[in-house]
Amino acid sequence: MAGLSAALTAAKAGTPVIVVEREARPGGFAAQFCCKATDSCAYCGACIADEILREVGESEKVQLHLGTTVDSVAGNGVSFKAKLSGSGGEIDAGAVILATGFEPFDPKAQRSATALAEHPDIVSAVDIERMLREQGQVVRPSDGKAPEKVAFIQCVGSRSRRFGSPECSRVCCPYAIRIARRIKWQQPDCEVAVFHMDLQGIRKIAVDMYGQFAGEIDFIRGIPAEAVPGPNGGVALKYELTNTGQIKRSEYDIVILSVGISPRPDTEAVGASFAVGRDSMGFFKSRSPLEPCISGTEGVFLAGACSGPKDIRDSIAQGRAAAHAALNWIQGKDG
Repeated sequence: MAGLSAALTAAKAGTPVIVVEREARPGGFAAQFCCKATDSCAYCGACIADEILREVGESEKVQLHLGTTVDSVAGNGVSFKAKLSGSGGEIDAGAVILATGFEPFDPKAQRSATALAEHPDIVSAVDIERMLREQGQVVRPSDGKAPEKVAFIQCVGSRSRRFGSPECSRVCCPYAIRIARRIKWQQPDCEVAVFHMDLQGIRKIAVDMYGQFAGEIDFIRGIPAEAVPGPNGGVALKYELTNTGQIKRSEYDIVILSVGISPRPDTEAVGASFAVGRDSMGFFKSRSPLEPCISGTEGVFLAGACSGPKDIRDSIAQGRAAAHAALNWIQGKDG
């Protein structure tokens, strides 16, 4: 979505844009996310993403190459020539914006701190996003029934030096609360718990939501150490209440893992193609913290979660900023 935001910004400024997208559909994960509004807007950004998708599709200035990758690229300090996979041929560009997105942490790819069992009703928040977008409500994957008890486990793949990244992924707390609230709004009798170390208030709205919904969502301070099949067919969680040291066990119909944001597997290869370095977490590195959309290579700019964890709105904002920086750089060369 950061890349499409950049493309639309440049197109509205009158500049032709070529978007090279490796997937069959544009928009990345944001295009798969659901609106989380209840009786009021949840400010999740999904509707903004849908609007950008529509505008890009209608723009005569944006040329989309779907299911395509960059095989090779050459730059001479003035322009770039890229060879595309398949029948994409070669393209010339005055500037390049890297907006390759992110990869959700896969808790099944490596043993995580939650000691996860193989269970159809242990799913990621990305799975729930798709379910809400496609089906309109959360149901138990194993039998399609509405759940009576739902648990969220935070920081799966984040804030851990053993499993995933030691950094906070920023988006997990707000999206868990938004989805939890959506479930409670649609299914008022459903019990919803959020297991957490602490809740990160990256945006003021996350802090406000926590205070607003603390009476209807059970916020439990403590990350489950075990998630196994329960005696009643659900998922049994074993956890310690960190404020008291008490060990407890509870069974839930669905356990939703708030997975963190990781660099895409091809980040190293793409970075090498465009001579862009990576930070300690593996994301593309900007020239300086004060210039997050400018890489260390002239004419190459960064947008969205490829340079670090961001939500939809921050990704869109950086896409627009990257487009303006790229246009200014092109004008500077021509001038």
